[in-house]
Amino acid sequence: MSKDPSKRLSIDQVQAHPWMQGAVTSLEDIQDDFRKRKEIVDQSQHEEREAKRQNRKNVGPSSRRALNPNATDEDDDLRTMWATLEVPDYEIHTEKNTRFFTSGTVTDYYYLLTAYLDSINTEYSMSSSKLQLKFDTVLNPLPDDDEDEEEQKQDEDAEEGLPVKCIVRIFKCDGINSGKHCVDFTYINKQTMKEVTRDERAPFHFKNIRDMEKLKDFFDTTYQVDSDE
Repeated sequence: MSKDPSKRLSIDQVQAHPWMQGAVTSLEDIQDDFRKRKEIVDQSQHEEREAKRQNRKNVGPSSRRALNPNATDEDDDLRTMWATLEVPDYEIHTEKNTRFFTSGTVTDYYYLLTAYLDSINTEYSMSSSKLQLKFDTVLNPLPDDDEDEEEQKQDEDAEEGLPVKCIVRIFKCDGINSGKHCVDFTYINKQTMKEVTRDERAPFHFKNIRDMEKLKDFFDTTYQVDSDE
């Protein structure tokens, strides 16, 4: 490690050093070690997915009422009705940070999502032909981690939120992604009637809903790109 090259070990001296004379791991051993590690990771991911699927099996009237105590027995028939609605094929292969993929039952997802909207007194409308709903909301200023609650409240008062219409659509995947669905949130600026695409408040709002305690288990898979696409 000397700065003077003439004082450094030569290649022959390095190779003759005791540290270099130990056993060398073979390529087969390295590959076997990585294979075992991958099996452990795959098993852990499998167990996590199974746990989420098991949680989703418990979706029912009690889960909906946990979000909305005012839910009635008539709400229990909603999923049967929604199951008859059209679910378009997923053909939008562009990057978007307000969508996720699920292997769960999408009518169960809507069941809990509408319960959440009911619980915060947010009106929504369902499409009569597609598995799609719309609701109005406001994209408020993003919170600053360095600010306390009072400063954040002052910022919100100073900066008005952006009124938007949120459209939640379901798309059906096929091919190697068969059995999965895309849950897509699109935000439309109510003043310009254009899609909100470069506003960080939209993905922030989306993630708050996606990661809610009763909904997060549906975010359990990713979209695999077919090499032939």
